[in-house]
Parts: sequence; structure tokens; C-alpha cells
Amino acid sequence: MKEKEVLTECQKKMKELREETGMNRKEFCEQFDIPYRTVTEWERGNRNAPGYVLRFMEYYIAMEKVKERSKQKDFLAEEFETKRLRIRHFKKEDAESCYQGWGKDERLGSFILGYPMNLPQMEDFVGKQLFNENAWVIVEKESGSCIGAITVTIPYTQLGIGEAGYVIGEHYQRKGYAYEAVKCILQHYLVERDLYMIEAKYQEKNIASAGLLKKLGFKVDGTLRNRRVEVSSGERRNLVVCSITGDEYKEKNAYEEN
Repeated sequence: MKEKEVLTECQKKMKELREETGMNRKEFCEQFDIPYRTVTEWERGNRNAPGYVLRFMEYYIAMEKVKERSKQKDFLAEEFETKRLRIRHFKKEDAESCYQGWGKDERLGSFILGYPMNLPQMEDFVGKQLFNENAWVIVEKESGSCIGAITVTIPYTQLGIGEAGYVIGEHYQRKGYAYEAVKCILQHYLVERDLYMIEAKYQEKNIASAGLLKKLGFKVDGTLRNRRVEVSSGERRNLVVCSITGDEYKEKNAYEEN
């Protein structure tokens, strides 16, 4: 009976360690150079992993987290410039400027859930983005105001596909800022980071986003029915999915430059 309890604790520990890494079992085995069958037996509780192995894996994972935090400090300094914009990572003190620049815009609520925000909600949003290397705030050079944001979600790095989401404050729309900012981000992810594809979604009535993405070279992949709710009317709207590959982006820009 005591042996079974030891196995159960080992089983829980193995699952806990693997979940900390975010890896599937195959990736975990390759990372630690342990046969797949052995890890499977440990996780099922059929065999007991040696204590020194568990301690080593726990130490290794902890050290990887320390290294990751160190990298995060480095990425905070990363930023890009366009003719009129500065695109950088979020800072805690950005909350007020973000709220004034776009967070309180009621019109955004017609197309994006969660808007308008109040200041505490914006402070919470900014706080969550501080150590997200794929979250960017858009700053107008002339005024120094935070006028919008772009996030790129990459759920599975092996696929090389990211999903871009963006917002520009109502006061700063129809000035070409969205095109300038999103194009800069596409250059970074599709060329410099060599992602295969960037996806984007927009509510079917959002004509501005439809036109922006078409101008950037995105192609419509399909429509997801009734995936959004229009806040003002309560009506459900379709969500349009589109994408652009790295090759398509490079080809389009090479053509424009010529």
C-alpha cells in the first residue's frame, strides 16, 4: 500500500513538471533525453522515477525560468520606429495615456468586446502585458501619446503561425496609423522572426479593418458564423478570418518597391 502511495506522488510530480514546461510528452522526452516509454511508465504510476532524476528536472526547469526572466528584461528595450510612430513594449506608466488614447472610446465597443474600459480596467490590461514579448503599444512621435496597441499570439511555435490583434484610438483613425503600425509588425514577425503566417480576424461590419487588411495583402480564408455580438444592438455578427504568409508579404513589398 505504501509503495502505491509513492508511485502516486511520483506520477503527480511528473505531470506537474511537464505541465510547467508546456511541452507534450514527446517534446519533454526529447528535452531531457529520456525514452518515451520510460516517461510514460512514470506518468502512469507503473514505475517510480528515481528521486535524483526528479530533483534534476525540477532544478533544470527552475533555471530555465530564471533565464527566461533575464531575456524578458532584454526584450523590454526592443522597439521599432516608423515615420510617425514608435512601437515598443508596454510600461506600467502607460496606463493613463492608453486609457485616454483609446481605452475609453465607446465606438470600439461596436467591434471589440471589452470596450470602452475604465481606468482600473486599463491598468489591469497594461499590467498583464508588461512581460509579454508579443504585446506592443503604439506611440505617436509628435505628441508622445499612446494611441493604440498590437498583440501577436503564437500558441504553437512549431507551426510558425501568429494571430494579430490591433486597436487604434478613434481620434487617431483615418490617418494611416494602423497601416503604418501593422506593416511594421508584419515586417518584424514575417521577415525578421521568420514566422510562416500571420492571421487576423474582424467583425464582418468592420469595413475599416477589412480595407486595412486587404491593403496589407491579407487574403480571406473564411467566415465563422455568429462569433461576435454587437454591443449596441445585441445582434450576432460573423467573424471574418484572413491571413498572409511570409512569402506573400515579401512578394508584395518587393513589387511595391519596384
